[in-house]
Amino acid sequence: MTSAELTNSDAESRRERILDVVADMLENEGYDAVQLREVARRARTSLATIYKRYGTRDELIVATLERWMNENRFAALAAQTGDADESLYDGLMRLLRTIFEPWEHHPGMLNAYFRARAAPGGQGLIRRGFAASVPAGIEVLANADSGFVRDLSAILSSLAYGLSGRFAAGEIEISEILPTLDRTVFWLTAGYERARPGIPTGDTQQRGGMVTKDHGPSVKNDKQYEGLRKKGMSKSRAAAISNSSGSSSRGGKSSGSSQSSRSSGSGSGGNQSQKKAAGRKGGKKSS
Repeated sequence: MTSAELTNSDAESRRERILDVVADMLENEGYDAVQLREVARRARTSLATIYKRYGTRDELIVATLERWMNENRFAALAAQTGDADESLYDGLMRLLRTIFEPWEHHPGMLNAYFRARAAPGGQGLIRRGFAASVPAGIEVLANADSGFVRDLSAILSSLAYGLSGRFAAGEIEISEILPTLDRTVFWLTAGYERARPGIPTGDTQQRGGMVTKDHGPSVKNDKQYEGLRKKGMSKSRAAAISNSSGSSSRGGKSSGSSQSSRSSGSGSGGNQSQKKAAGRKGGKKSS
C-alpha cells in the first residue's frame, strides 16, 4: 500500500469514527448534545480536522443521518421484492415497515432526523429518502390509477410527517406510528379497490354491512329497494325508505297500537256516556 493510500485510509477511518460518535450522541443524548469540541474529544481527533471536512455542526449531523439511513433504511428498500399475488395493502405496508421499523428500534435517530430536515442541508435528506422510496413504490403501485397514486402519496406523506412531528414533540410514542399508518393504508386501499374502474354495472358488493347496487346509494333492505325502483322511484328516495323501513316498521307498530288503544279507549268512554244519557232519558219518560 502506498503512502497516498495509507493517507486516504486514515482519513476515511477518522471520518467513520467521527460519524460513529455523532450517531451515538444523537441516539442516546439527543440533538442538542452534539457539540463539535465534544465530538472531537470522543473521536480522538482535532477540531480543525472536523471543520476541514464539515463546515458546520448542521452539516456534520446531516452527514451522520444520511449514512445511518443508507445503512438502515435505503439498503433494505433497494432489496425489496413483492410476491406476484401480493395485495396493494400488503405491498404498501411492506414498504412502510421497511422505512419505519428502523426508527422504532432507534427513536433518537427519528427525533434527530425530524429536526435536521428543517436545518441547513436538511432538504438533501428528504430528496435522498424520496429517491430511495420511489422505485419501490412504483413497483407496488404499477397497476393503480394515477389519481389514486397522487392522493395516496399526499395523504401518507402528510400523515407520516405529522406523526413524526408529534413523536418529536413528545405527544405520542414511537410505537404508535406504524399502527396508525397501517389503519390508514387499510381503509384507503379497501375503498379504492371497491371503487376502482372495471366493476360491472349491477354488481352487488358488501360494504360494512350495507349493500351497494349499481354504485348507487347504500341500502339495508335490498329487496324493498329493488321493488321501489321497479315502481319508478328515484334511487335516493328508494334508499331512504328501505333504510328506514326496519326502524319505521317497529316504531309504526308501537305507534299504531298506542293510537288504537287510545281510539278504543275514547270509543269505549263515548259508548258509556251515551248509555248513561239514554238511561236518564228513559227515566224521565217513565215518570
